[in-house]
Amino acid sequence: MPSLKTIIENSPIVITIIYVICGFFWIQFSDQFVLSMFDNPVSISRAQSLKGWFFVFASGFLIFLLIKTSNNMVAELISELRKSKNKFESTFQSAPVGIVHHRPNEKWMEANQTLCDMLGYEKNELLNLDFDEFIHPQDIEKGRNLDQKLIEGKEDQHQVEKRYRRKNGTYFMGLITKSAVYNGNNDPLYLVGILQDITAKKKAENKLKQALKDKEIMLSEIHHRVRNNLALISALFDLQNIYTDNENFRGLLNLSHMRIKCLALIHDTFSESKKAANINISKCLSTLIDIIKEKYKWEYDNITVHKEISPVSLNINQAIPLGLICNELLMNINSSKFDGVSNPRITITLEETNGSVNLKVINNGKAELTTQNLKDPETINQVIINTLVSQLKGEFKVSDSNGRNTIEITFIKRDLKGPGSNIELQ
Repeated sequence: MPSLKTIIENSPIVITIIYVICGFFWIQFSDQFVLSMFDNPVSISRAQSLKGWFFVFASGFLIFLLIKTSNNMVAELISELRKSKNKFESTFQSAPVGIVHHRPNEKWMEANQTLCDMLGYEKNELLNLDFDEFIHPQDIEKGRNLDQKLIEGKEDQHQVEKRYRRKNGTYFMGLITKSAVYNGNNDPLYLVGILQDITAKKKAENKLKQALKDKEIMLSEIHHRVRNNLALISALFDLQNIYTDNENFRGLLNLSHMRIKCLALIHDTFSESKKAANINISKCLSTLIDIIKEKYKWEYDNITVHKEISPVSLNINQAIPLGLICNELLMNINSSKFDGVSNPRITITLEETNGSVNLKVINNGKAELTTQNLKDPETINQVIINTLVSQLKGEFKVSDSNGRNTIEITFIKRDLKGPGSNIELQ
């Protein structure tokens, strides 16, 4: 059964209809009832009087109940409004950020205690200040232009950093976020601003930027020194080569020289990379192939070298082993392997598919590298290739069919940590 309060809140018209219906039946049938009960005119008169007083009493009691219930409802509503207002006021005043309401003409309406503490003013002092009295002169016009866009409805809100002056004359960096409150005609009533003191944050950002700058300078210096050292080692190999008459020893020097060149090339690519963790290994291998062709042009003079290198970027700890593998494979190929071949040709392919990197070196000359001698190496060249493939946790496959010798290296692309150039001979 619904309570009277519920009926009043949800269906006040029901009470009105019930009252009208009851009044109609009372007026319509009460006289007939009295006449049927009494014959004496005096008794009838008294009964009619009592009937009227009963109707007045019943109506008054009903009105009393309605007014009392209505008053209770109003009192509860007022109490809830007070609680809501107190809750809002407590939240407004105790918020960890400064909050301000001001009219479009920059006249203050309200400011919370946090904002007063932030600027160092009493509330009545703050509400009598003009904006240019506590905002840095170089920032005041920028803020006004953004406020105007809110007033004109061109923006829903804006956020900007400004310098604010405290009462004691010191400045702090603040981040102010503003939005506008409009009436039914879409005219701006006032602007709401939320101010945060970001001085500590800006100091931390500046400190971090300086640390990054110092790190870049240090890395640049390290790269510079490593580049110079590698260049010096390379020059020493060239110098030793000039004063060496032994062809076998000169060949060993050239092999070692090209390994240094390969490392230097990867290092240069790494130092130029915008993504410090990755290297454009495709560009690196393409350049390495051109260097080998130029350095050993007497070997590659009649050999056609074809490159099919797709864009691949690798972590430096995978780029170094892959670059050295490619160098070893190309250095293992010379003109003697193409004796009797009318159209000597070498094809180098590099591609990445679903996180798997595949390197192929294909030639139509004599095959000296096999799966067996790579697994059970007999020469330093084979030892290096075998060790580097193991370091990549990759697989190699050698095939020789239809006059085509194919060496294939496959490994999973990973982000490896730690030094990538250490080679532990097995």
